[in-house]
Amino acid sequence: MCKENKIRHIAISPHGDLVALGEFENMVYVYNINKLRKVSEIKTILDFGGKRLAVSKKMLIAGSWYGGIVAYDIIKKSLLWQRKDLKKVQILKFNFKQDKIFALFNNESLQILDSKTGKTIEKIRNVINIYENPADSEILILKEKKISPNILKPYNVATYSLKRKEIISDVEDSYRGVLDLEFLPRGFVVSEVGGNLKIYLRRKLFLEYKPKKGTHILKIGYNQAMKNLYWIEWPYEKGGYKKLVEFDISKGEIKRTKILDKNSSTEEFALNSSILIISTGEIIDICSFKTKSYIDLK
Repeated sequence: MCKENKIRHIAISPHGDLVALGEFENMVYVYNINKLRKVSEIKTILDFGGKRLAVSKKMLIAGSWYGGIVAYDIIKKSLLWQRKDLKKVQILKFNFKQDKIFALFNNESLQILDSKTGKTIEKIRNVINIYENPADSEILILKEKKISPNILKPYNVATYSLKRKEIISDVEDSYRGVLDLEFLPRGFVVSEVGGNLKIYLRRKLFLEYKPKKGTHILKIGYNQAMKNLYWIEWPYEKGGYKKLVEFDISKGEIKRTKILDKNSSTEEFALNSSILIISTGEIIDICSFKTKSYIDLK
């Protein structure tokens, strides 16, 4: 357990066995979640802002506003490739096969990169964020609705096929902004900025949950074994501690809540949302809602 929380970035590998913990800038520590063992420690170009950190089984990807995107070998701690031309990156993610990288930029564009070479495979415009369904080769993208060049445009969710390389359908709904999206066996869940949490089954709105006014639902996880939703709730207007929430989808109600460490700056669900990792190094077991262990951040 660390005495001073310096961690500001958390990235989980696509299959959940590795976690990368980044300081405010530069330093990144990679741990094996199951063994609670440090795998690597790398000085990177990472800087604060967005989600500019991604990790796979063998690679670490880091980005910075002006420095572009860099890939590192986790074990050898060596540089694999660098794209200095890809500036103002905001979000970096590996796909589940770990052969591609999704890079989203400040100008609301997406580039899909080859993870081995860093070369651009494809470009898609007007994309805010991207979420891959582990069950198939389709991804959900948040894109802008074109209304007028001078009017703030709401977002909508579209399904993009990686095989066909085209948008194949849209969800008939729009959002002022999306904080997170999580997949369910037959649908997905969206948390809206300053708004409700919406559950869709077979692309139709199934249930809508309204949190307290002035509250954001920041991070969502779905646990298949428990068949419940979990999320991080933060009272952004009045301020206060974040809390972990368990939500029963079948009943449409909250089952349990747990106040998180006041020093936590960021959190991520891992291992199919069976645990929650917070920036202090604490690992919370979702089943028991109790502290399972700590990652030693010394």
